Amino acid sequence: MCLFNTLCPIFDGSCNCTYTKELPSMQFYQPGIPSNTPQLNIFQLLIHQSQVIKSSLEMTKLVLEKISEKLSENVPKMINSTCSPTDDPTSPKSIQKYLYPNISSFPYKLILSSPLPNPAYKERAFSLFATIVNSDNNCPIRLPYDMNFKLMVFSAESPPKPLIINTSGDKIMRGTLDAEGDSTIVFSKIIIKEVTSHFRNGILFLVVLAQNTDKIQPLIIDNLVIKARKVSVNDLKKKIKLDDSAEICDTFNKES
Repeated sequence: MCLFNTLCPIFDGSCNCTYTKELPSMQFYQPGIPSNTPQLNIFQLLIHQSQVIKSSLEMTKLVLEKISEKLSENVPKMINSTCSPTDDPTSPKSIQKYLYPNISSFPYKLILSSPLPNPAYKERAFSLFATIVNSDNNCPIRLPYDMNFKLMVFSAESPPKPLIINTSGDKIMRGTLDAEGDSTIVFSKIIIKEVTSHFRNGILFLVVLAQNTDKIQPLIIDNLVIKARKVSVNDLKKKIKLDDSAEICDTFNKES
């Protein structure tokens, strides 16, 4: 039987002409405007729904593109994005090449001024102190003016790629991620919101990168391990005390 049997006098399914003549004259479904033909109304409704879905998909694509553009603003423009995937894990050398593909030597470099916690813990703050030194003799220097420095984090995936969000979709780092200095740079209250066991080789790389200059070699800290937050003895005692109090309350309520 033809789909639009109200438009066709033949009901055995052999018709192939009558409703096709009528079809071009159909108007698209317009909400609020009733139709006298149920089949036609359903057909028009399906067309309208497909148009709405198409518009929604186009809008979603546009929003995702805007989000991607916004996140990419945090990545320095000098970073080379043409690296091809390989099976080799990322190393400090490959990250430096990724950041500065055409530079192999620097007159100055950054070194750690104090050790980082090993391991560090998820959601637990720590600070990073770096010093600008001469590349030849590691003697500290003082620049004639303050420069901007950025803290970034990389996984061991190849090719290198700065991490912006964690596995839950939140920003992977918070705290002081941008700092200024002419000799010593301080990134305080750094919090990493992910454990490194979720990443390749179970490690991350912290990178301190000088902005708007290629004279300072970046500080690349490898084998950074982030574990789940460690429960202190005091926290454990508080939890036991709260659990005991809750148990006493439950017993009292049952007896009463």
